[in-house]
Amino acid sequence: MSARNLFRCLVAVALILGVAPMIALQFPGEIPEEWQTLLEWHGNGGILENVMENYWLLFGVGVPVVLLVIATQVGMFLFWRPARPAYAAITAASVLLTSFGGISVMLPVEAAFVELALLLEGAVVALSYSQPFSSYFEAGA
Repeated sequence: MSARNLFRCLVAVALILGVAPMIALQFPGEIPEEWQTLLEWHGNGGILENVMENYWLLFGVGVPVVLLVIATQVGMFLFWRPARPAYAAITAASVLLTSFGGISVMLPVEAAFVELALLLEGAVVALSYSQPFSSYFEAGA
């Protein structure tokens, strides 16, 4: 497998792992009834909880951010030069926003996907700035 294809695979797997926790929440399996209330604490008391209640802010900020994330993912896959710093900034912002997320209780599989996604996103950022991958983002490469 070429270095380009390896990098593209890492970007694709990071994206899949980023979406996987949301899918895991839809199919939690059997959870004891006394634990059901704990799962409702996901994001309880966080600043982002207020954003979700304000539809104007949600659509005014959320839609452009989602479009930026999609463009950045495509850009990383196609080695667009501006995608590299955007991907690094989005990864850093997602880590920083976690501290404002409030109390969270996650299913074990959900937590595993989140951790793996963050590790892989960090690897993608690091690799994108190292050789030979950084040369793919140069103009005319």
